[in-house]
Amino acid sequence: MPATVTPDTLLAFKAGRAFRTGDTNTVVADPAKGAVLLTNGEDGLLHFIWKNRDTNNIEEDLILFPTDATFSKVTQSSAGRVYVLKFSSSNQRHFFWMQDAASGRDEEFANNVNGVLQDPDYDLVWGSSAGASSAVPASTSQASSAPSTGFQATPEQLEALQNLLRAGGSNAAALQSASGKFSLIFILAPYLNSP
Repeated sequence: MPATVTPDTLLAFKAGRAFRTGDTNTVVADPAKGAVLLTNGEDGLLHFIWKNRDTNNIEEDLILFPTDATFSKVTQSSAGRVYVLKFSSSNQRHFFWMQDAASGRDEEFANNVNGVLQDPDYDLVWGSSAGASSAVPASTSQASSAPSTGFQATPEQLEALQNLLRAGGSNAAALQSASGKFSLIFILAPYLNSP
């Protein structure tokens, strides 16, 4: 079951958690499928949420204040896809490992997380990481004939749209609620152009 993306979700991506082994510097990845969501909470604060994608349960909900946290790659990791959420106001450390099949967008997600952590009104930037050939994310790169809207859907937003379409949702209000701010023409173009 996918993580729920709402209009209040600023950023979402697939990531599992990792935990430090005792008092050592060794970090072990938890195999559970997860998603990180940065959302504007009902309390008006920024929330860094880890949600289990199998159970759809929120298992971690951290309230963040602007400039208090950073999300950076753990260079000592042999897997290379482990990131740590560090707080400047405390010694808290929360470890996550990227779960997208390809690692090409890891840096983009980390840069966007840091942008939002510094300024909750930060405009997400896609297509700027090394090896990216355009501003279109890999999941929608086949939509070369789609109009450029400036918005890039996350994999979780695509999942939310697919789930809505599978459920036969034709109610425009429900579609807007589930899809947030993305253009349907931009999102559906890869599916409309495929045989």
